[in-house]
Amino acid sequence: MSEKELICEFMYNGCDITAYHGKVEVVSTDESKLIDGRKTAIATTRTFSCTNFLVFCKDFAYLAHMLPSETVGMNNNFESRLDELKRIITHFNPDAINVLISLGISTPHPNKKDFHNLEYLFQKLNVLKNLCESLNVELNLLPIMKSKYLLFDLEKYLLYVENPSKKVIDVNKIENIEKLTKNTSIKSF
Repeated sequence: MSEKELICEFMYNGCDITAYHGKVEVVSTDESKLIDGRKTAIATTRTFSCTNFLVFCKDFAYLAHMLPSETVGMNNNFESRLDELKRIITHFNPDAINVLISLGISTPHPNKKDFHNLEYLFQKLNVLKNLCESLNVELNLLPIMKSKYLLFDLEKYLLYVENPSKKVIDVNKIENIEKLTKNTSIKSF
């Protein structure tokens, strides 16, 4: 997907992100990408049955657009993404990182297996938690949400999602953030 297509899809859904023209890293289906300041934002769209996995801190943002087969354990792609995240976290050595899981908006047919296996996702998230604890990095989990698109602004800490109450969320003002690591000497973001 091109940046132009991404901006058009957001516009179609009532969200104007034209200010990010030339500044956004586009993540297509079954991709993951990293930004570290050269681009202002990272975004994806067309999230119907897929799951978006956003990991960020003040220095970087990593976004994976995962197919249902990955989030229910039918392949080992999630393990590969976690290995990639281990290298990123080790390289940047942040004090704290934050995780957002954004589920697609599709509601599965009653006779079909659920597209989203949260138990499996949290089991895999423990791998990240163990790494963070070993490196003395705080790991925070933001509330899970459903959205068919997602844009994260690394500079302003803004999250653009399809949300009934508002489309732009200041991450610094999100309540109900769950601290997953046991490290108590590190301050939150």
